[in-house]
Amino acid sequence: MGNRPSYKELEEWVNELERAEKRLLFSENIIKFSSSSIATCDLNYNMSHANPTFLKKWGFVDPAEFLGRSFWNFWAVKPVFDEILQALKDEGAWFGELQAIRKDGTFFDVEVSAAIVFDSKGNPVALTSTSIDITERKQAVDALRKSEKKYRLLADNATDVILTMDMDLNYTYLSPSITKLTGFTVEEALALSFKESMTPDSFNDAMNAIDEDLEMHKKGQKPQDKSRTVEIVFNCKDGSTIPTEIEGNFLYNSSGQPEGFIGIVRDITERKNIEKRQMFQRNLMIALNKKSTLEETLTEILSYLFQLDEFDSGGVYLFDEKTNRLIFMLSKGLPQTFVGEVKYFDPNDIRVQMIIKGDTFFLPAC
Repeated sequence: MGNRPSYKELEEWVNELERAEKRLLFSENIIKFSSSSIATCDLNYNMSHANPTFLKKWGFVDPAEFLGRSFWNFWAVKPVFDEILQALKDEGAWFGELQAIRKDGTFFDVEVSAAIVFDSKGNPVALTSTSIDITERKQAVDALRKSEKKYRLLADNATDVILTMDMDLNYTYLSPSITKLTGFTVEEALALSFKESMTPDSFNDAMNAIDEDLEMHKKGQKPQDKSRTVEIVFNCKDGSTIPTEIEGNFLYNSSGQPEGFIGIVRDITERKNIEKRQMFQRNLMIALNKKSTLEETLTEILSYLFQLDEFDSGGVYLFDEKTNRLIFMLSKGLPQTFVGEVKYFDPNDIRVQMIIKGDTFFLPAC
């Protein structure tokens, strides 16, 4: 007869059995109440177990309907079937996305992790899978992708220039309208530095605006609710410049910290021309009120016209109502030969008739 175990040994065995039962119960509860869908099958790929989440997701009420069905009937695996089998054979596991097939034949998207289960001796005894429904996530990603595509389409076809930069002031995006604005292709404009793309004064203005907003962040203030508008004169490919207005703001990361800039650039050439004409009219009226003779008045008008349209030569005709003649009263920057040729126009000249009607005519160069 062998030695009978002591009371202490029996007590230890009982405690170990209770601990094993608790571990088993804990593991079973993890599987039972898991939000992931967990299922197993035997080595013939016949389903042998599924947790409540799996049954509910796949549309089964009675587990008996589920047991014994082929493991492969629950996923649309045909495109990757060979890949899965090879991965299970070589590595004992496979991970990827599949379309799951419900009991009623409808589909939904899942992320699947499949693995071979081995016993204590290292022999394969079953195949298990854990699935997570990613339908909503994929729908959100698709919606985001469509939204990005829509906004990219709008940006690429916008009349105004849309630009983005990183915090080092490197351009990361310029809409194709940059070519119409400056003559540079998108690739050429992206290669320019922020400083190179504008006049020195405009660069200083832009940096002052950026520094002010960054200072607000340092003080705990967030300027993201309002955009800042700055007038910038951009350099063009042909060496000219063009006045613009940029309405810009920071781009923020998920933590609310600035990670770049976004701006909308608008050509304000026409607005500047209107402002220039308005200023011209105001200054001209002030100047004319100070002149006393016709010659002084005409000289002032001619001078302001040169400033307005950047001419370097021209003159002023007056219509003599007594003789019906057109008289070249005042000129600047014109050769005397030319002035002598066009000093008078007789009443019967067609050009005089055009002037009387308010039409414009052009003289050939002499």
